[in-house]
Amino acid sequence: MILIAIQVTLTIIVGLIFGLPYLFLLCWLRHSACRSPSWARVWLCCRRFFIAAAFVPGAFIPVTLVLFIGQALIMNLRSALMKRASGVHPLVTLLSVLVGAQVAGIWGALFGLPVAAVISMLANYVINIQAVQEVEGVDLLEVTTAIRAAYPEATPEEVLAEAADQAEAIYATQREERSVP
Repeated sequence: MILIAIQVTLTIIVGLIFGLPYLFLLCWLRHSACRSPSWARVWLCCRRFFIAAAFVPGAFIPVTLVLFIGQALIMNLRSALMKRASGVHPLVTLLSVLVGAQVAGIWGALFGLPVAAVISMLANYVINIQAVQEVEGVDLLEVTTAIRAAYPEATPEEVLAEAADQAEAIYATQREERSVP
């Protein structure tokens, strides 16, 4: 909803600056484009350019440039918001929705991202625990307790990631000590 509001606001601002008619229609088209499948978004977005070309021909190029740049920035914002909300890389987010839709239709598209987020979290957990346990002289419980004492507001995932980072640093130090005669 936030992204739709941003895109509608951008459309209103561009429309007012360049004197485009039918701002209500343009905003409605922008709103419906956000809720449409990907293939329909392109067509619905192009309608703004056609209105600019038909009613204000001199503003066609600036309107097109501003809206394309604005759309690119909004899509980057969308990717950042999805990563922050789910903790999953935007590419994994996109792939999880696409694969989920292919496998289980609309339900797969809806639940693809939560499944990918859980799988990602479990994979990170297993990898971090394995990284800590593979280093000689590092006790997982001691390291995580020390990190929890130093950073009481840290989440369990952050504590385990920090423990894995510390274990990797210890391992690098141990490897350097072994290689020096």
